Amino acid sequence: MSSNSPRRYAASLFPQLSGRHRFGTFAQDYGGPVAFRILSRNPAWLEWLVIQNTNAYEVGFTAAWDGFRGAFWKNRMPDTEKPLMAFLEVDAIKSVYLHRHKKPELISPDNWNVDFRFMERPHARWVQMDFFYDYSTNVYDYRTNVALYPKWQEFRRTRQPKTIIFWGQDDIFFTPEGGEAYLKDFAQGPDAPARFRPLRGGGLPGLYREQHHPLLRRAGFPEVAAGPTDSR
Repeated sequence: MSSNSPRRYAASLFPQLSGRHRFGTFAQDYGGPVAFRILSRNPAWLEWLVIQNTNAYEVGFTAAWDGFRGAFWKNRMPDTEKPLMAFLEVDAIKSVYLHRHKKPELISPDNWNVDFRFMERPHARWVQMDFFYDYSTNVYDYRTNVALYPKWQEFRRTRQPKTIIFWGQDDIFFTPEGGEAYLKDFAQGPDAPARFRPLRGGGLPGLYREQHHPLLRRAGFPEVAAGPTDSR
């Protein structure tokens, strides 16, 4: 089995794996491009879309991407890998959690310490590098997402799915403009299918259940907000 076969298998059999052909999608960070790839091939599957700090626009990249989008994406080699390996060290991982946070003392060190322990597993750092530029596929790495942005934007413009966009304004990797850009793909007005909700902080700590359920309900997403303890 080739290295990209599991990803192709999951993408091609997603409806069988999910048990249904109509579903909503929560697209966040790495998972966003995976969802957009699947949905752009199978647009009729989508019922609703929740987006949180996952990029689909050139304007969405912060300067933190310069090293990836520059020399590394043009030519992956040891000399272009070495500077980026610093992102996988504990101080860099910690900075992602604390970036522009007004009360960093509230963020548990368990977050970056656990993440870093994962980085200490055999080959873990090379797996992370492959997410950004995978020699073996040249199709399924993050680098190749960028060329698909226009296709994903056209999908949203054509389908106009019911959408809510939660966007951490202080994300170290994705700009506030990247979140606002989604609205350009949707009809405007009081009945617009998309809503934008800026959030304090970055995208990585996530949307805590007690915070996002009321927001989803108020935005008209009760089916998304219902969880195992509050569904009726």
